[in-house]
Amino acid sequence: MSIEIPDVFIQYLDSVLGSDKDKFLSGLNFSKRTSFRANTLKISKEELLKRLALNGFVFQDIGFADAVVVENETALLSKTIEHFLGLLYIQSIASMIPPLVLDPRENEKILDISAAPGSKTTQIGQMMRNRGVLVANDWDGKRIKTLSHNLDRMGIINAAMVNMGGERIGNLLPESFDKILVDAPCSALGVIHKAPQAVANLNYLQKFAYIQEQLIVSAIKAVKVGGTIVYSTCTVAPEENEKLIHTILSRYPVEVEDIVLPQPLSFMPGITSYKGEFYHASLSKTVRILPSEINPEGFFIAKLRKTSAVGIPEGKESFNNKKIRYELTSPQDSGIRRMADYFERTFGIDASFWNDFRFLIKDDEILITSGEWEGKEDMLNRIYTHRIGTRLARTRREDEWKLSTNAAQLFSRAITKSKIDLTDPKEIETFVEAGTIRRAFDIDKGGVVVTANGYTLGCGVMHQGNLKSQMPKSRTVMTVDIY
Repeated sequence: MSIEIPDVFIQYLDSVLGSDKDKFLSGLNFSKRTSFRANTLKISKEELLKRLALNGFVFQDIGFADAVVVENETALLSKTIEHFLGLLYIQSIASMIPPLVLDPRENEKILDISAAPGSKTTQIGQMMRNRGVLVANDWDGKRIKTLSHNLDRMGIINAAMVNMGGERIGNLLPESFDKILVDAPCSALGVIHKAPQAVANLNYLQKFAYIQEQLIVSAIKAVKVGGTIVYSTCTVAPEENEKLIHTILSRYPVEVEDIVLPQPLSFMPGITSYKGEFYHASLSKTVRILPSEINPEGFFIAKLRKTSAVGIPEGKESFNNKKIRYELTSPQDSGIRRMADYFERTFGIDASFWNDFRFLIKDDEILITSGEWEGKEDMLNRIYTHRIGTRLARTRREDEWKLSTNAAQLFSRAITKSKIDLTDPKEIETFVEAGTIRRAFDIDKGGVVVTANGYTLGCGVMHQGNLKSQMPKSRTVMTVDIY
């Protein structure tokens, strides 16, 4: 084997899969290749691949989930301008499958109960075409920052970020969601190839299973009757997978549904017995994705449907967000209309463009989210909501607003005026690093949108004849190679 796998893990794998362990281990023999998905909120997959090919990248188009595998990574994909601008998200193929099984739709209410760092959340938002209602929760305040960065970079506006223990949401928002993803914290034994130290987690499987059970139970309470829960882990341990789902089936009104996976993947049905214990026959409908040529990771996925209501004891738990009381504003609000008129005069964005969105006005900041959030603010006030949508603008002075870089990138097709195009690689680098370009431009004052090589980089402002970048600090931590 080209990768050294701890003997204790091989022995454990043999106890779980028997002779099928060779299918798992053989998948680790392939050299690791980077995979990503195109962000079709900002660019078509065809156009993205065409542009990346100009820098020497060669691809294998997987044919689902806008997924692509890089055949020869001539440069680091993570340092390309395309990655910087959120035109792609680097993600393993197996990690893209749980959102596909969830199958989120534009008009639905979706919960990602353990969302950070945002790989699957941003994919769900993309599949929803930035419509509908998406709640992205994570209990870790530090990981929320990463989630926020990825939602902004990928242009996801229909998501509300929530920062609390996922096990509480079911009691606070009972039967509120059409579909829920439980991508649970786990022992990571399916990604042993990149984290051999995960073998130590063999000693803590019951601890992980306890956390996972709490999250699944919360999801069962929070999903509507007839709704879907997709449970996924990147571990091979039955204690965290089939055995756990078997326990859930015996206690709660859910049933396992069939999963249809795309052809290129290597997988096997879930197991129905382990160490002398026999599980519900429907566990064979769950799937174990195996490492393979296009996918180095092992994953487990179960699709559950809630068949009847679950009682929530009255007064079981209550919560009020003391920091912010969310109340969204419509495009007909006088302040929003003035902002729309200003952006029409300044950037050529038709004032009617904003009609399908809703807004949150917070001090001098205006956030934008999907129109489907209207009338659902009570959900946000019953849980610890960190933020909704993404920043659209800041008020600079009366009847003057500063468009955000995130909004300029996402809504670039609607912008027709006050644009500056950069062609010099040095100037492009200066701009993305939030610097100032000191030379004369055709536009000598006011806010501008800056483009380069057909891409919208973001917003700037002309100050004393110079172009000052307004790239957010959260974006400038990423390094970019400009060619």
